[in-house]
Amino acid sequence: MILELWNDLLRWVRSDEGWAVITGVILPFTAILIAGIVAALIARSANKRLLRRQTDESRAAAVAGLLAVARRATVWTSLTAGEKDHVDYQITESVVRLRLQPIPGSDLAAEWAQLRIASIKRQSAAMLAQAEGELRDLENGLIEWHRRPARAKKLFGTELGWLRLDDAELDKNLLARQKQWMAEQQRTDAAPAAADLAADPLPETAKIDTADLTDILATSGAPASR
Repeated sequence: MILELWNDLLRWVRSDEGWAVITGVILPFTAILIAGIVAALIARSANKRLLRRQTDESRAAAVAGLLAVARRATVWTSLTAGEKDHVDYQITESVVRLRLQPIPGSDLAAEWAQLRIASIKRQSAAMLAQAEGELRDLENGLIEWHRRPARAKKLFGTELGWLRLDDAELDKNLLARQKQWMAEQQRTDAAPAAADLAADPLPETAKIDTADLTDILATSGAPASR
């Protein structure tokens, strides 16, 4: 049965009618189908390359912006109050932009960078060279992550744990200093009130002479004796 069908197919292909169908319909359809598949594959590859390029550019811009505000943080102690507020706003914006990158490890990289910048602020109060060293470490870490995003956990995991502990300890110390400051303020506010009270004493009670008291009692008791 199968052999007969195969022979019938061969006879049809060799016939003029079969050959006309093959060359006029089947071959053009197959060529169009192959061309469409190849074009779709090329377009998909081009779209992937374009998307990858846009992602890389966006990530590079986020890293560059974060490093720019981190450099301002190296001179944190010399900034005015308004400049500090502006730098803090830029740091928050840059960290959020980095965190929103659609690549692996963006959350870890953003948190690590934020804690590093906080450390740079603290180091700027002691020594500028040390703050510059912190900035170089931040720059090297972010560039390495930019090149190999999949290594974020290896790059930041261990150090991030230590930075979190340091930040929590600093928060405790800051809270203790705030409580101490509030207690000192209360003592400072209470001191002027005590001084005013000491400077303005209550009027003394009128003193009664003993002799006058004896005369009064004698006068009041005289009618009773008569």
